[in-house]
Amino acid sequence: MSAPALAAVLALALLAALTAAVSLGSTSIPPGEVWGVVGRRLSGDAPRPGTDDLIVWQLRVPRALLAAFVGAGLGVVGTAVQALVRNPLADPYLLGISNGASLGAVAALVLGAGAGGALGLG
Repeated sequence: MSAPALAAVLALALLAALTAAVSLGSTSIPPGEVWGVVGRRLSGDAPRPGTDDLIVWQLRVPRALLAAFVGAGLGVVGTAVQALVRNPLADPYLLGISNGASLGAVAALVLGAGAGGALGLG
């Protein structure tokens, strides 16, 4: 399969996953309604009164987009680590990165550094 065809298939899979992530939940919203809300908001039209616009645009779309960006970022970082050490089987546990990250997280919690310390919550 060529690279452009693979990219197109993966983009469609991402759109399908985002649609499913936004439409499924404690209140199921049909995919057509999801795309209707997103289309109205992106075109600048006024939101319809009701809870569907609120649920889709303010709750589920930001969460789904954040999950997609975090997943893409983790994929890029994983690829960069594997390219840096020139080992396609390299993972954070093999290289000791996870142990260092755990140490840093515990140190930030114990010493009150980080966002909680900056806000006086540490």
